[in-house]
Amino acid sequence: LKALEQLVRGSDPKWMGMAYFEVEKYDLAESQFRAAIAVRPKEPELWIGLVQTLVRARKPEKVEAAIEEAKFRP
Repeated sequence: LKALEQLVRGSDPKWMGMAYFEVEKYDLAESQFRAAIAVRPKEPELWIGLVQTLVRARKPEKVEAAIEEAKFRP
């Protein structure tokens, strides 16, 4: 995990989220996808990454909330 963090340190939160997702660090992936969404809320790929992460983390209530939130983004 440390090697991964050093590799992507300073990278776009989207890429950090994807990297954490791949190594099954879903809480870290979620926080990175949310950070990216805060800056670029209209980017569908970020919402997809967040929802996939929440599904893998078995957080169905958060999945539904994220989907609803994505629907109402300007």
